[in-house]
Amino acid sequence: MRLPLTLCFALVPCFSPVVAASGERDRIIAEFTDRGGRLKQDEKRPDKPIVNVDLHRAAVADKELALLEGLTELQTLDLSYTKITDEGLKHVRGLKKLKTLALHGTAVTDKGLVHLQELTNLDTLFLAETAVTGAGLKCLRKLTRLQALELDHTRIGDAGLANLAGLKGLRRLELAHCARSICSAAAFRLPAPSACRRPCRIRA
Repeated sequence: MRLPLTLCFALVPCFSPVVAASGERDRIIAEFTDRGGRLKQDEKRPDKPIVNVDLHRAAVADKELALLEGLTELQTLDLSYTKITDEGLKHVRGLKKLKTLALHGTAVTDKGLVHLQELTNLDTLFLAETAVTGAGLKCLRKLTRLQALELDHTRIGDAGLANLAGLKGLRRLELAHCARSICSAAAFRLPAPSACRRPCRIRA
């Protein structure tokens, strides 16, 4: 017996991409919330993407960061004082819309900074209390939109600061308790060639 065409269509399962995306998003929210995180969605958009993930002191490590890979609309990510390492940052490198990234108080080293090279929309980066050195700052050269960089309590030395010279948009540089000298920090201060551009403010 041949089924009517309309019935044949009824027997074909229909999976909505919106519903599927919504289910995955809810799973991510539940997972991070259970671990002490806080997430924010853009409620003005129909798909309500996650745009802010705050995992400050949350119970997360490298393997949990795999959940971030699909959050392509993410703009702010706080991983400060978590147990993440360089390995975990490979899950962040595809978040091209990220503007603010907080890594202070983590075990991140120069090797981890390699994964940040393509995050060219970053304007704020916190690396205080990490094991990064001046050599690792070479990985930040492509981050030309960077406006604020925190390097307090790191092993950044005088020579390492030279790797930041091309970041013409930098407005705030935190260098308290670093290995560099006060003279070096002052020498790094960016000039203001025009009225539309202010010098970089350095706190040493």
